[in-house]
Amino acid sequence: EKEEKIALLQQETQEKEEKIASLHKEAKEKEEKILSFQQAAQEKEEKISLLQQEAKDREEKIVLLQKETQEKEAKIVSLQQETQERGEKIETLKKETQEKEEKIALLQQETQEKEEKIASLHKEAKEKEEKILSFQQAAQEKEEKISLLQQEAKDREEKIVLLQKETQEKEAKIVSLQQETQERGEKIETLKKETQEKEEKIA
Repeated sequence: EKEEKIALLQQETQEKEEKIASLHKEAKEKEEKILSFQQAAQEKEEKISLLQQEAKDREEKIVLLQKETQEKEAKIVSLQQETQERGEKIETLKKETQEKEEKIALLQQETQEKEEKIASLHKEAKEKEEKILSFQQAAQEKEEKISLLQQEAKDREEKIVLLQKETQEKEAKIVSLQQETQERGEKIETLKKETQEKEEKIA
């Protein structure tokens, strides 16, 4: 019966050793996964930095477009003033009326084209602002995702520490069981020896 118990203890010890090996393997896999998450997070940070730089470049371009628009508006005002002055001159110089009216029509057409171009620039600037906002929102979402991945990595590290602690406790228990098994083996040998001596004495 004691030999069976010893065999059972040895089997339990072997099973625990296998479980500990499995836990070590699982902990190593989790460490590799954490490294992968950290690398992905770094790549996303670099991409976010690139998007922010692109957004900055677009903002500078928008400022330049606004400046150009302002200059064109000033030019339009100047053209309108010039048109008015020429209209007054047409009134006094009836002989050149037709020629100057044609010139006024041309100026008005140019003014209209410029106004249309300014409107187009305003629209383009607005679209770029919306795109910049979209990039900023995407960058914020990526930052939140990175934060979540970092938290998950931290949770896994804590779990690995807990598994290592449990493994250490099980190793200590296995050592204790091995010592107990050895002591029982020695006790069995002593009992066998005593039994043999008694049998020889009876004989």
